[in-house]
Amino acid sequence: MFDPTRSVLGRWLAKDSDRLRGEARFYLFAVTGSVVLLLTSLIIWAMLRNRVIAEPQGTAALVFFVAQLLAAGTFVLTCVLGFRPRTVVTLSRGMIDVRQGRRSMILRTRDIKNIEIAPGSTLPRHYRRFANLAEFSGRSQQNYLLLKTADRVLVLGLTGPQQDEFLRLLRQEELPDTIPLLRVAQ
Repeated sequence: MFDPTRSVLGRWLAKDSDRLRGEARFYLFAVTGSVVLLLTSLIIWAMLRNRVIAEPQGTAALVFFVAQLLAAGTFVLTCVLGFRPRTVVTLSRGMIDVRQGRRSMILRTRDIKNIEIAPGSTLPRHYRRFANLAEFSGRSQQNYLLLKTADRVLVLGLTGPQQDEFLRLLRQEELPDTIPLLRVAQ
């Protein structure tokens, strides 16, 4: 799935230990880069305008337009073009194994304290701010599955049928009786 935060710049900034700070820096650098690119283009055009208009097939015009294309292409390749890897969830023998590219997480089903379905509009405004959140999602979903343990929250962005199938398989596992298996978050 297309995801600018997985671009070259986004991956470089993701090395920061704080994922929210890394994301904020990504947006800051991307917006600053686009503004600098636009202003530089306008300033150079103001300086070369008369030469380019006087000689549209000349060297100045060619250098100006090629430089514009190269600058825009470099910006797109470093700040915009990024793809999020596919999320693979495997449930077997009391373990939930979640993988997305190089990221992976293993969660024991007996450690799950609560399972909620959070609306897609609530996740970015509320749950994303938790420091112990591990989000594994592809495209934006209408609802996200939150698996809560004592020390972390696992967010799975599964489609509706995939969520239903996952919950059905999870119910077949030996879960503690105290777990509220499904509650819709507000």
